[in-house]
Amino acid sequence: MTKVNMEKELSDARYALATVRLSSRIGQHKNTADVNKARKVIARILTQVNSK
Repeated sequence: MTKVNMEKELSDARYALATVRLSSRIGQHKNTADVNKARKVIARILTQVNSK
């Protein structure tokens, strides 16, 4: 994976995490798609970081 792709994935993950945090703070759990997307992105990044 290239550095540019990694940085894009990280920014996606940060955005997804922020969305999840905001929605849980407000108490809206309607956007489970965002939560699941965030989990997948974060898991993917972690596996790539750990595999190095």
